[in-house]
Amino acid sequence: MVTDAHKDWSEYLPLALWAYRTTRHGTIGVTPFSLVYGVEAVLPAEIEVPTARILLDEARDREAGLQELEEKREVVGSKMEEYHRRLALAYDKHVRPRVFLEGDLVLKSVDAVMRKMSLPKWTPKWEGPYIVSEVHPNGHCILLDPDHGTTTGPINFKYVKKYYA
Repeated sequence: MVTDAHKDWSEYLPLALWAYRTTRHGTIGVTPFSLVYGVEAVLPAEIEVPTARILLDEARDREAGLQELEEKREVVGSKMEEYHRRLALAYDKHVRPRVFLEGDLVLKSVDAVMRKMSLPKWTPKWEGPYIVSEVHPNGHCILLDPDHGTTTGPINFKYVKKYYA
């Protein structure tokens, strides 16, 4: 389709989009075209030789069509929620929960790492050790610096790792 120069891709983009929009998607079970316009797309061949679908569609009541479109969107919404739920379950199977107890020794990411700033190559990315003074069930903890006797603000578990002395 596209020539060797690969510069005429824009001529074929409308055809590719048409194919994408009129193909039934496995996740939602309908075509994106029908979700937007409420009816299936009329293929160019069906204009010349009317099919039974085209003849029946002309006689269909438009209000019934709008009601059907709303129902179809609700069904697709519930299918998408189910898909996202299954996707989350599959992801959660491979996630290791991080468990910290009060009194554990841990290392904390340096502030530059937490703020996604770049650091020089050989700069340490972890500081500590700290002692876990409070653990909260929503995924953060308060750390105690044993050298200075000060506590940190709440720190997410993703910025803390166990220290093995």
